[in-house]
Amino acid sequence: AEGVETREQLERLREVDCDYVQGYYFARPMPCEDFEVLLKEQCNSVKHKAWQQSELEGKPSAQLLLIADEDDQYRSRVREEFKSRYEIVEASDVGSALAYIGSYGNRIALVILSLTLPGSDGFSVLSRLKCENNVWNIPVIATGPPDARLEERALEMGACDFTCKPHS
Repeated sequence: AEGVETREQLERLREVDCDYVQGYYFARPMPCEDFEVLLKEQCNSVKHKAWQQSELEGKPSAQLLLIADEDDQYRSRVREEFKSRYEIVEASDVGSALAYIGSYGNRIALVILSLTLPGSDGFSVLSRLKCENNVWNIPVIATGPPDARLEERALEMGACDFTCKPHS
C-alpha cells in the first residue's frame, strides 16, 4: 500500500493482511544515500533494543523457528539445518503447535508447517497464525504431499510458500 501517513492507517492495513507499505508515516522521499544511512541507524537501534531487552530479562533474544511436523526424522533434519541460525521448537501435532504459538508468538520468526499434522490438520494452525494480531505476519512455509488443491488452499490461507515432501 502506498501513502501510509498515520499509525491508524498502518494498523488497518495490517488487519487486512497487507504486508508491504510505504508512506510519509515512515519517512519523506529522500536520496538513496540518505536512505541507506537511515536504514543502518534503524537496524542498529533495533538490534540495540533487542540486546537491552534480553539483558533485562536475563535470556537470549534469539528468534524461534517452529517446526510443526508429524515426522520425527523430518523435524530432526530441519533442526540440524537451521540450529545455527534459530532457536528451534518442535511440535508433532496441532495442539503442541498452537501451544507454542500462544507461548512464543512474539519470538517466532518462521514456521515450517505440515498440513497433515495429526489432531485436526495444519490448516487450523495456519488459520490461527493468520487471524491473530500478534502473529499474523509470521512467515509460514507449508509442506505436504504433491497436491495442487492442497497447495492452492495453503497459499490462499496465507502461507508464504508451499513445498512438497519429500524435499531436500
